[in-house]
Formats: sequence, structure tokens, C-alpha cells
Amino acid sequence: HANDRLTSRGYIGRLLRAGINTISWKSTLPKTVSISSRDGELQAAIHACKCIIGFGILLRDLGIHPGGPLPVYSDSSATVDCVNSDMIHKESRWNSIRLNWLRQQVLDRLVRVVWVSGDDMLADICTKHLSSHQKFMETRALLMNLKYRFTEFCGRR
Repeated sequence: HANDRLTSRGYIGRLLRAGINTISWKSTLPKTVSISSRDGELQAAIHACKCIIGFGILLRDLGIHPGGPLPVYSDSSATVDCVNSDMIHKESRWNSIRLNWLRQQVLDRLVRVVWVSGDDMLADICTKHLSSHQKFMETRALLMNLKYRFTEFCGRR
């Protein structure tokens, strides 16, 4: 949240994975300042939904869409609750158009927004300093589908 010191905007990131393979990722600075982490996470979820909807269209054209809504993972329980509720928090009224757009994608069964714990949020590698070098290397190995473990890598130095 507000990790760009010049503009007070917070970086958002997304990862698109097909099975265990990472096929697309992006880290960006949104055009607007978020007044809360909840609203920043909402912006990130919208950017991820746009990407996954496009990917879903490609899968349908290729005849390999798994059927049903594609998952969009968020480590923000407030974002997941807002998407799955008809209520809009009074401090998010200015963001209601974005929220309603995301809700419509869920109602149209294009996506489903799913909560995951912060420890399991792989997209954090795009926006945050991970807690340790080991955590970074483990996440990188997972995302790059590498065959070796971090401890084996350190042993070869």
C-alpha cells in the first residue's frame, strides 16, 4: 500500500498460471491512489480478472476450457467478501463501479474470487519484498517450475 514514494500509489501484481506453469505475470503501478488496502486489493483483483477472462476466451476458442468460472485468488478477505456480498462498505462507495463490474463477472460465471492466505499468495513476488532470501528462492523455483530445491542450489555454490 502506497509503496511508490513519489505518487503514494501501491504496486499491484498478477500471475497467470496454467497448472503448475506460470504463463504470464505483470507488476504495475495503477493510475489512481487507493485510500485503503482493501481498495488496492480490489484494483489488483480487477486487473487479474481482465487477464483471466481473456485467457478463458482463448481456452474456449481452442476447445480446452475446463468449464465453469476460472479462479482468481486474493489474499484480501475484505475483497472476497465485497465481491460475494450485495453490500458496499460506506468508505468504498467511490469504488462501487469497479466493485459492481467485478461482481458482474462473478455472476456471469466467468470468474470466481477465492481467498488464499498471504503465505500462499504467489503474486506477492511481483509487489513485495519477501520475508527472506530463502522464501524468494523457493517461490521463484515454484513459479519457474524448477526441478531443484533451494537447499540443493545453495550446496552447489
